Amino acid sequence: MNEKETAIPSLLFSYEQFKEFLLLQVDGTLITQHAKTVMQEMLVSAKDPKVVIEEKGLKPVDASQVEVWVKEFFDNNANVFADLKS
Repeated sequence: MNEKETAIPSLLFSYEQFKEFLLLQVDGTLITQHAKTVMQEMLVSAKDPKVVIEEKGLKPVDASQVEVWVKEFFDNNANVFADLKS
């Protein structure tokens, strides 16, 4: 808002969209690192935060999925694991 010198009454998104934006942060759907990106998009497009998250691929990754990816990486790159271990 400061960068664009936008006053609160002239915001494109609604109170309900802002509330949803905050609730998505609270429930972990919108992580802090992506909140600025989502808000910037909402400021210029008035899109719902869930739409922005979906369009930009900003859904958080499940920790169990990360574990699978790490295991796959080390299974396929045993030399890297050996180097790290030593």
